Amino acid sequence: MRLTFLFILFTCLSFGQEKPIVFYNESGEKIDKQKFIVNKDYSKNLDLYFENDTIQIALLVTRKKFGQLDKNTFENLKSYLTELTDKQIDSTQNIVINYLTGLPKKDKNTSSK
Repeated sequence: MRLTFLFILFTCLSFGQEKPIVFYNESGEKIDKQKFIVNKDYSKNLDLYFENDTIQIALLVTRKKFGQLDKNTFENLKSYLTELTDKQIDSTQNIVINYLTGLPKKDKNTSSK
C-alpha cells in the first residue's frame, strides 16, 4: 500500500514541467526578459500572455488611443458583447464601454503637504 502511494506521488510530481517563457516586443522581435520589463509601459503598451502545451509567450502590444473601428471589427465586438452579457445588442443605440486605465488619476491638489 505504501509503495503504491509513493509510486503515484512520484508519477504525479514528475509530470509537472516548467514551460519556458519567450518575450516579444511590439515589432514581434524576440527580446530578453529584462528588455521586456524595461519596455513595458502601460501608457504606451500592454503586456499579453499566451500559453500552449509547450511554451509561454509574453507579448507587448501597442495601445491605440483613438480611431474608428472598421465594420468587421465592430461586428465582432457586438457579437462578443452579446456572448458576454447574454443580451442582444441594439444596433440603433450607442455602445459605451467603461474601462480602467493603466495610470490611475493623480491627486488634483499636488501643492498640499
